[in-house]
Amino acid sequence: MLSGGRLDLGVGVGWQREEYEAAGLDFDQRGRLLDHTLEVCRLLWTDGAARYQSPELDFDRIHMMPKPLQPDGVPIWVSGRINKRVVDRLCRFGLRWIPWGDDAADLETSIAAMRERIAATGTSPEGLEVVANMRVFKTESGTIDVDRTMEPVAGLIAAGATDLRVRFPVREPNAETEADICAFGSVFHAATRGRSDPSD
Repeated sequence: MLSGGRLDLGVGVGWQREEYEAAGLDFDQRGRLLDHTLEVCRLLWTDGAARYQSPELDFDRIHMMPKPLQPDGVPIWVSGRINKRVVDRLCRFGLRWIPWGDDAADLETSIAAMRERIAATGTSPEGLEVVANMRVFKTESGTIDVDRTMEPVAGLIAAGATDLRVRFPVREPNAETEADICAFGSVFHAATRGRSDPSD
């Protein structure tokens, strides 16, 4: 509600056993625990009076207000490598994928493979959204090297990436930093829409 429906939720099972042990949870059940959590979230986001039964939790007539602005609730992005559990999670909770490990390094191969795996479940892979990471390069003076940073964008989009994630280096929050980021945003906007003139 506060963001006007702009919030997305990225999830993954994690890899560190100690995190689960510290919370008193079974690390070997982390996939089921994530699915259970997402099931409960979706139910509370969409049902007026929610009822839920599972080995982990049992409740009836639970209300959660206000609801998310999106009809199906907050969009869920699933992180992970290509495997049956991740494919099933994408098919259940929305076709939004954050590739991990080798799958993130070779998007052309991994996105095609993920589409095949989704199709094999009987779910259409059309509409699959995929996050790609962009590396931000800097000039010798410490400003953003826009041209070098933007070089892989066309290839990432051609591979099937729909969302590009950029992590800017930490800098002083001043007018110069703001101007650099705004300039980068203009070039990025033009490049991702196939335009040659950033002023369009």
